[in-house]
Amino acid sequence: MKKVVALFLYPALVYSAEVSNPKPYPSIEYIQERAYGTTVHYVYVKPVHELELVVTGSGKRRLSAMITSLENHEHKNVLVGINGGYFNRENGDVIGTLIYHGKHMEKIDFGRVEMGISGNTVSFGYFGEADPPPFFYLLTAGPYLVKESKNIARRATGEEDFALDKVDTHPRTAIGKKSDGSLVLVVADGRRRNERGLQLEELANILLKTGCVEGINFDGGGSSTLVLSGEFYGMTKTENIVQNNPSDGEERKIANGFVVLDK
Repeated sequence: MKKVVALFLYPALVYSAEVSNPKPYPSIEYIQERAYGTTVHYVYVKPVHELELVVTGSGKRRLSAMITSLENHEHKNVLVGINGGYFNRENGDVIGTLIYHGKHMEKIDFGRVEMGISGNTVSFGYFGEADPPPFFYLLTAGPYLVKESKNIARRATGEEDFALDKVDTHPRTAIGKKSDGSLVLVVADGRRRNERGLQLEELANILLKTGCVEGINFDGGGSSTLVLSGEFYGMTKTENIVQNNPSDGEERKIANGFVVLDK
């Protein structure tokens, strides 16, 4: 297994990272590092046009189970997946809007930032209840973290009417986009011994450090999950590995996720 130690500099911070790509794909790079007193997992997805990006359908299942179903029933090879938007933990209902395969599965505009996918292009914004849907896939998330290369996490938390506890330290999941359209997926551990978690402004700083010009927060806490294909470790593609340390001690059942497929 190839391991490389790398250093990243940001104001008042030094990041130490271990790069681990035993069987790398040219367009995927996984890095794990310590930042702000917690373990942060990155997946760099570049260039986007070599990949297919989808949002899995709603339902209350573990992300790894969603991925296995996608691979078995649609015969697609998932390289990486992260948890998606917010949901009701009692019944699994999506909170906000969810568009899947061009159809509204949920249609509620909370005035919170959304991620839309058209082809292989990812867009962030406030798209409302447009009909017909402007995207093939869309989910509500939030708050906005980075816009026009600026940290807007604190302002957006208030504007999108999130509870104040959202700014505290928690496990986190986020997605950012660089100017060339490539993506950065970020999952941070937390709520565990020696794992502080991240504040939203810190999460935004991390996206900026990676070169993102835009980025949004996904559901976090016990929902935060990063799954890598077993092929990265010389296993079969269906032996998917949960790469982070979920704060519940195991994967939480969630409503939807975001996955990157190998064409």
